Amino acid sequence: MNIHPEDYEVFDLRANKPLCFKKCLEQGDCSAVMQEIDTINYSSKAGIKYRIEYFSPNNVGILLSIANKARLRAKKIFDEHFLSKDKIKTYN
Repeated sequence: MNIHPEDYEVFDLRANKPLCFKKCLEQGDCSAVMQEIDTINYSSKAGIKYRIEYFSPNNVGILLSIANKARLRAKKIFDEHFLSKDKIKTYN
């Protein structure tokens, strides 16, 4: 959590947009930047209880991340197999 919105740095584009609260008070400015968290509670077979907390993902951001990784892999395959100099045929 940050106190001032201008101090907030995006750490992962796949996370949901942070919430920013600003309210001016007589004593001065009050503001906060917060990130939504999801929680999973589960127990192991041995009965040990665990709790996992993580920043809520942005579905569009996740899909864009997957698409970008696929694009980079496709470009590498294309460059290796179709753009190599010994495989290019010139037609005159």
